[in-house]
Amino acid sequence: MRLWRTSQDDLWRQIRRRLLTETSLFLSTALERPELGVSIPMIPVGRGRFSPAFAADFWLRVLPEQ
Repeated sequence: MRLWRTSQDDLWRQIRRRLLTETSLFLSTALERPELGVSIPMIPVGRGRFSPAFAADFWLRVLPEQ
C-alpha cells in the first residue's frame, strides 16, 4: 500500500512541476510580447449581445482547432 502512495505522490509532484513550468512560460511570454495576447471584447450586462458568428470567431482564435 505504501508503494502505491509514494508513486501517486511522485505523479502529483511531476504534474505540479509541469503546471508551474507551463504557467511561468506563459506569463513570461505574455509580459515580453503583449502583442500576442488576445483582447477580450465586452458588452455591459443588459446592454446587448454578441452575435453567434462573432462568438464563434472569438473562440476559434482563443482555442484554435489543431
